[in-house]
Amino acid sequence: MKQHLAIFLEAADTASADIYLVREELASELERLSGQLLKDPGLGSDPVENQEVCRRLSVLAQALYHPDRSEQATSGAASLRQASMNADVLARRIQFGVALRALRVRQGMRQKELALKAKIDPGYESRLERFLAGPPSQDVVQRLSAALGDVAGELPAAHQATPAWHPSSAPRLKASAEYDDLLGQLLAVCAKLPLDHLRIILAQAQAVYALVASQKPDRHVD
Repeated sequence: MKQHLAIFLEAADTASADIYLVREELASELERLSGQLLKDPGLGSDPVENQEVCRRLSVLAQALYHPDRSEQATSGAASLRQASMNADVLARRIQFGVALRALRVRQGMRQKELALKAKIDPGYESRLERFLAGPPSQDVVQRLSAALGDVAGELPAAHQATPAWHPSSAPRLKASAEYDDLLGQLLAVCAKLPLDHLRIILAQAQAVYALVASQKPDRHVD
């Protein structure tokens, strides 16, 4: 992870605690850094690190979105919205790029070979894997998926043409956005498991819930 990515993640974590208290200087810096990340994501080829950064960016994008578009809004509000959207675009690029590279390597194909088979520009395919382009169009996704023999639909599943969340009149709390993200990941994993394994997970989750519930303080008042 390059320094400018680490700086953005740390600054965004700070700002997301309460976006209404963010100074205009910090908001402007977040906009600048997020724009820089679209040109240089600052990531290598480690899929574990890339997926973790993707998760953090997705959560921060929701938490940073400033809903105030009124004439009284400060310039910081617009900067935070732009930083939010830039972070969201990069998160979706990473999600697709990681899946694309994993499938290509698994099939033993070179980037140029895949690009020619999918009838797309080799440079564009390379930029998709390096998170410098995308998310691609549905047509490109289908061609890449067909060229890779992606019968399981891994590429379409990793493709999000638009944000999975919807800006509202109030920003998402970081904790709330992270909760939804983790729940979504859990459901995605569970959907791939056989029924017997799901029963085991359910029993374990119920045991954890019972333990947590038993440790809550007694609120009865005499």
